[in-house]
Formats: sequence, structure tokens, C-alpha cells
Amino acid sequence: MTQRKQKLIHPRFQLKLIGTFFFLACVSALFQVLLLHSSIQELEPHLGERSAAMIVLLDELFRQNLLIAFAALAPLMLVVGVLVTHRIAGPIYRMERHLEAIARGENPGECRIREGDEFHELCARLNEAVNALQTRRAAPAPAPDEQRRAA
Repeated sequence: MTQRKQKLIHPRFQLKLIGTFFFLACVSALFQVLLLHSSIQELEPHLGERSAAMIVLLDELFRQNLLIAFAALAPLMLVVGVLVTHRIAGPIYRMERHLEAIARGENPGECRIREGDEFHELCARLNEAVNALQTRRAAPAPAPDEQRRAA
């Protein structure tokens, strides 16, 4: 199969996942800075007369480093997030189109997804279910006499 050109196949779904992981990364980075800041403040009594000035300087350095980290990580996480969610959203999109074609009465053939994508097992189960339904439809209906005997 060819490469997908559109990377945001399900923009809402993909951006929601990316946003969630970005939020968690930001909270994690902030937590680390707060822990480091707390640890340095515990050292303040041992630093001597210049400790207050040093703490103010460190506070400013922490803020700057945190902003730089967020500014550098945001685009990186967006790109990596789109690429990773692409392997999830693509198969979902493909299976939705497949089911829509079946609902319209078309025979789209077997559901296929790309080699590196996720949900190969789900696609196989979808094919099994569609094949079972088609087999049942193709089977001749029992004659009325057979229905009465079975009842």
C-alpha cells in the first residue's frame, strides 16, 4: 500500500491524544523544577550570607529553563505525536470507510491496513465478521416444511 499523505486523518482524536501527552510532559517538567527548587531552598541556611541573592538568581534560571524546555518540546512533541497517532488513526479511518461501504450495500472486499499500523487483529476480526454475515446471506433459506419440523 502507498504512504498516507494526510497525517491528521482524525484531527480531533489525534490532537486530543497529543494534547494529553503534552500536558502530562509539561506537568512532569514543572514537578521536576519544583522539586529541584525545594531542594535548593533547603540548602539556603548552609550557603552563607549570599544565599538570598543566589536563591533569587536560581529562581529566574529555573523559570527561563522551564520556558526554554516547553518551547523546544512543544513542536517536537507535536511532530512525534502526529507520527505516532497516525498509525492508530489511519486504521480506524480505514475500518470506518470499510463499514460505511458495507452499510451502503457495497462489497469493498477485505479490510486491509498498512504493515506498520496498529489494529491488524481488529481488522482480521472485522473481515471474519463480514465473511460470516455474507455466508449466512448466501445460504439458501430453509423450506417452510423444514422450519415447521425444526420448531
